[in-house]
Amino acid sequence: MEPETIDNLLALAARTINAGNYDDAQAVLEGLLTLVNHGEAWMGLATIARKQGQSEMALEYLNQAHQASPHSMLIRMALAEALVSKGEKTAAHQHLTVLRHHADYKQKAEALLDR
Repeated sequence: MEPETIDNLLALAARTINAGNYDDAQAVLEGLLTLVNHGEAWMGLATIARKQGQSEMALEYLNQAHQASPHSMLIRMALAEALVSKGEKTAAHQHLTVLRHHADYKQKAEALLDR
């Protein structure tokens, strides 16, 4: 699948999520995932699950996002935040340790480590 097509589908899903049409956004993201394992698509599903109060499902999706895009610091931060929120500081620690070494995430990672 062409990167431009992936970007367009992700943008469509984001707009649909922002409009509150979670079922439509989920359909777009799940359709994309049948074609390519993409971290941002999993992250979109996690956003939908979180907005619907399904924190366990959101965490599962974030784990899938991290597996699909293990070098994404944005995904790693979202996963660490979800783990800390759930009280799983030990599981979050490895992600936060990596994030502390990236200027864009250092301050937030250190704040989560101090919780």
